[in-house]
Amino acid sequence: MLGSDSINLNTVQVLQVKHIENQAGVFIKNFDKNNYERYGLNFDVSEDYFIVSHRNVLRGIHMQWPNPQKRLVSVIQGKFQLITVDLRKNLETFGESESFNLEAENPHLVYIPEGFGIGTLALLDNSIIHVMSSGTYIEENGEIRTLTKLERE
Repeated sequence: MLGSDSINLNTVQVLQVKHIENQAGVFIKNFDKNNYERYGLNFDVSEDYFIVSHRNVLRGIHMQWPNPQKRLVSVIQGKFQLITVDLRKNLETFGESESFNLEAENPHLVYIPEGFGIGTLALLDNSIIHVMSSGTYIEENGEIRTLTKLERE
């Protein structure tokens, strides 16, 4: 389910997901390829992974170049601050950043187009982020550095 009639595929977008809660528990439909394609979001998942972080762990900002990836990001457990930076040098928006607070109790999916760097800051212990990627991570094309609050002081 999308929260609007259209999405801008050139910018980061926060999308609603189907979320049903009742006495039996919770159902969350995080990805619906056919529904997203109706809005022009063609996304072929190449990688699907989870990252568990302790409170105050900062990951990123990272991206892969060449061979940039689109990403769909959601929080499975806990709470994260998600930071995106436009790293497309040929556009006026180069260097612009956005920050989103995402939490498992209020599920959303964030679409991050190619050319954006992404970073996360875990706001609670054992927070879990779920990432679906449109391309395969190539180790020599991307660098990931993780810092805890203690390492930054």
